Amino acid sequence: MKSLWKYSDIFLIATGILHNLIGFILRWDIFLDIIDSGVWNTLFSHDDRMSFFWLISSGFFWIVLGHVLHFYIKKYNSPVPKMVGWYLLGYAVILVILMPTTGGWLFFPQAYIILRAKQ
Repeated sequence: MKSLWKYSDIFLIATGILHNLIGFILRWDIFLDIIDSGVWNTLFSHDDRMSFFWLISSGFFWIVLGHVLHFYIKKYNSPVPKMVGWYLLGYAVILVILMPTTGGWLFFPQAYIILRAKQ
């Protein structure tokens, strides 16, 4: 457990990539529907399309956040601030309460790794 914090960036990037891969695999038809409709202004009043957009957007955000953590870890050779772990933990709790059958469970070990890292 001692050096797992060095991979907290990779874990978050992998979570985002996995999230988006699953999103595209399960919702490919909705993605094609958006493309077929011309992309521009095609989400409004289509709950399935808006859901797909937020599904992919959240995965993209986790990838971006993982890259920010990567930059921090490489620059300072130090665990990210514990605040990041608390935010991930809070997010995980809310997510699994609202949607228990979600990949949000992946954030618990990631938060734990960040919170247990020695500063």
